Amino acid sequence: MSEGALLAAAGLAAASVAKVERRVCFMFLCEDDPAKAHLRTEAVRRHLAYVEANFARYLVAGPLLAGPTGEMTKSLFLVTGADLEDARALMQGDPYIAEGLYKVVTAHPFVPAAGAWIGARSGRARIYKPPPRD
Repeated sequence: MSEGALLAAAGLAAASVAKVERRVCFMFLCEDDPAKAHLRTEAVRRHLAYVEANFARYLVAGPLLAGPTGEMTKSLFLVTGADLEDARALMQGDPYIAEGLYKVVTAHPFVPAAGAWIGARSGRARIYKPPPRD
């Protein structure tokens, strides 16, 4: 199946994907504050609405599960941004962060180098080059 057909099957326009690929990727690891666990339930609809409203900037996101019960204790977000400040601004708008669910939020630039998600195998991956700085 061609790349265009795959994008169409996923409901994505090639122009929107190309726009995302030109941006830098960032990984946010967010650790829940156990004292504020209730916020996960209280803010979930606002959180999901925010993610949906900013869908094109989220490459992947979801909770990390811990223990035998699969309790949600952290979340992982891969997002795009012009730079780290832009990515942080996106994340600060998320109700989970704005309302204090997380006690620790760490951010790291992320280079998608290989895997089915990006369509490349190790050794054959497209080398990511960040955009030139002004």
